[in-house]
Amino acid sequence: MNRFEQSFVLYTVATAGLLTHPKLISTLAPQLEDMRSALTYRGLGFSDTFAPDGDDTAAAVAALTLAGLPVDCAVLRPFQRAAHFVAYPFETHGSYTVTARAVQALRILGYPAQQWIASILDAQQCDGWWPSDKWSASRLYGTYVALAALDESAGYAKVAAAEAFLRYQHSDGGWGCFGQSTLVETAFGVFALRSIAAETGRGGDRACCEALAAAHRYLRTMYNPHRIGTEYIWLTKDLGCVRHIDHALILCALLVSANPAPVPGWIMDAAQTKVRVR
Repeated sequence: MNRFEQSFVLYTVATAGLLTHPKLISTLAPQLEDMRSALTYRGLGFSDTFAPDGDDTAAAVAALTLAGLPVDCAVLRPFQRAAHFVAYPFETHGSYTVTARAVQALRILGYPAQQWIASILDAQQCDGWWPSDKWSASRLYGTYVALAALDESAGYAKVAAAEAFLRYQHSDGGWGCFGQSTLVETAFGVFALRSIAAETGRGGDRACCEALAAAHRYLRTMYNPHRIGTEYIWLTKDLGCVRHIDHALILCALLVSANPAPVPGWIMDAAQTKVRVR
């Protein structure tokens, strides 16, 4: 699943605003160039020998655009439908997270994506969460991806999600859907709450800042590279772990949660974040 890991790791680093981190640039540049060369007019698949899909394609588009590299939005069209996006052209069960990632990619590219917002908002539950979907068993994942796609016009949905995060944070500072905190779900919570704080004006909110600080302490205390891969939340035919993606999520969450001023990492001038590729 080399392209799945590559596209999602680079997407995570890019949307966290870490593309120009001085210790990462030399590693990121060849990976970005390699992914750019693998992105065809049909999109990107989870490997070079499997059919392209909407989720990996959208992740690649977002990462490459934030790196300042040229991307044609036409690569998303095979997965575009009137009200949503699909992972595969003939699938019968949709995924709001695929739609959300594609909408986020279009927004980063500067294209209007309002026609697909309703399908994302419709998936939100009355308690503020977006439920688990067919790619992940965790509602933390679904909520993190959905929130990344929404702009300030969906402020009411973000406020409801913020209240859910604050209400259900565990006493150890982490988040987790299955009775205890997990590192990767806490990472989802960090990214989501930072985005909410920045776009709803809650950046100076004491409760929000305290929740992020508690999450950072949890991540610092519990992080152990040898434990990565033991938290099964990804869905294929069964629950599993994608170790490299989870590890990138956790490390990026550690870095961004150390910043006391939450900002949405991907809202940036691509020209200022261009990564030099070979």
